[in-house]
Amino acid sequence: MFAYIAEKEKQEMDRQRFFTGKAYDKFLMETDGYQDLYRHHYQRAVVADEDKAFLKKLGRLYILVLTETWCGDSIAVLPVVRKWIESVEEVTMRILSRDENPDVMDNYLTNGGRSIPKFVFFDQAFREIGSWGPRPQCIQAIFEQHRDAIKAGEIEKSEVIKKMRRGYAADKGKSIIQEMKELLTSRSK
Repeated sequence: MFAYIAEKEKQEMDRQRFFTGKAYDKFLMETDGYQDLYRHHYQRAVVADEDKAFLKKLGRLYILVLTETWCGDSIAVLPVVRKWIESVEEVTMRILSRDENPDVMDNYLTNGGRSIPKFVFFDQAFREIGSWGPRPQCIQAIFEQHRDAIKAGEIEKSEVIKKMRRGYAADKGKSIIQEMKELLTSRSK
């Protein structure tokens, strides 16, 4: 079964709170002006049969997503995960607003910040398996490559974001799924 992450003092996520989150379709309806982008990323995502088979082998899995509708990384990542899990009955995903749930978000900081999206995985007993986010390593590398230049004013952050978008487009979600599979595999030993 799964090996579990070391517990620290944190707000306990339980099934009841998990199910206060929105299902993907309800979340999508509330994305105000971003629906086309979410749909575009969904259509572009490539999910292999073996990726869905991987999920089925895991059994019951719950995925909590902490995000906001306007987040560029969420717009690129969340539709990929939706496409990956949508036909796998054993997987349930719910989405909580980062800003409305700071007590939960503060358990999943990235370098001290409330970076989103953050995906948190739970097993059938609702024990935490691990978390992933806010973006795949290949996209983070694009940002890191230009971080100092942004600070120095040598390149506009908007230009780096365009490069990141092109990276997401070229990858078609493969890195997102691969990294999540690696996380779930490493915790199952």
